[in-house]
Amino acid sequence: MSERSFSNITGTMIINAIILYVEFTLFQYFGAFIPGADNPMYAIFTFIALINIVLIALNFILTVVKSKKGEISQKLDKKVAIITLITVFILLFQLFLTFFMYIGIFE
Repeated sequence: MSERSFSNITGTMIINAIILYVEFTLFQYFGAFIPGADNPMYAIFTFIALINIVLIALNFILTVVKSKKGEISQKLDKKVAIITLITVFILLFQLFLTFFMYIGIFE
């Protein structure tokens, strides 16, 4: 395992941990933004959050399994980076939806 691939994986795992923290924080405070559990936006936000959490879990599993085997390669770096990029975009989309809902666009 080269030093460079280890630092790339470490950086993306730190980003994933931060995204996971933000996801759980948003997931906890959905009730403050959404007036009732019958609102369809609650289901949409929950579904988006769960997709993001599953992608991050997949990222962690990929990294742990491959690092246990000692096979951290360029392919794994690319897979982890692509999944991390997708989760960042999903989180940004979710934050924009939260902002728009907070200012009352969807009412």
